[in-house]
Amino acid sequence: MQFGPEDDDRYWFDNSMHFPEPMRLFDMVTAEAAYCALGSSNSRVHCLPTTPGIGYRILNGRVYIGGNAVTDPAEIARRTEEFQKRASYYYEHWEPHCDAWKDKMRALIKNDRNAKSVGIGVVESGSNRVLLTQTKLRFDAGLGQRPTGESRGAGRTRAHRWSVVSRRAGRRACR
Repeated sequence: MQFGPEDDDRYWFDNSMHFPEPMRLFDMVTAEAAYCALGSSNSRVHCLPTTPGIGYRILNGRVYIGGNAVTDPAEIARRTEEFQKRASYYYEHWEPHCDAWKDKMRALIKNDRNAKSVGIGVVESGSNRVLLTQTKLRFDAGLGQRPTGESRGAGRTRAHRWSVVSRRAGRRACR
C-alpha cells in the first residue's frame, strides 16, 4: 500500500528495525503477511478494544507503520466486552498457567544441560565440501564477479561479498 491523502493526519514511522534496507516489490510479502497476521490477531483472536491492528505503507521500498485506532465509543464498548470475556480466563487462571510454563521451561533447560555434545567433523562430506571449498577459494582469491566499475570493497561488507559469491556458486552448482 502506498500513502494517500487520507494518511496525512496520521503518525507514521519508518520501521527500520525490521526492514533496515529498502524492500523490493516481491519481498514485500513478508511485511504484508506480518501486518495482516497482527491485524487478524488483534481483531479476531484477542479483540483488543482500541485497535484493529497496524497500518503500513510503502514509499520507495521503505516500510512505514502507524496505529489504526478505533474511535467510535459504541465499537470500543462492544470490543471491550468481548475482550473482557477472553482475557478474564487468563487472569483468573494465571497462577496455574504460569506454574505450568515454569515447569515446562525448567524441563527444557534440564534437557538442554543433559544433552550430549555433538562433535563436528573436520571435513564436510560429499558435494557440500566441494561447493564450500570452491566458494571459499573464489572468495579468498577475489574472483567473485563484480558489477563493472565496482572495486573489491566498494560499499560492501565482507559478509555481503561472501553471500554474493556463495549464491553465485550455489547457482552454478544447481545447473
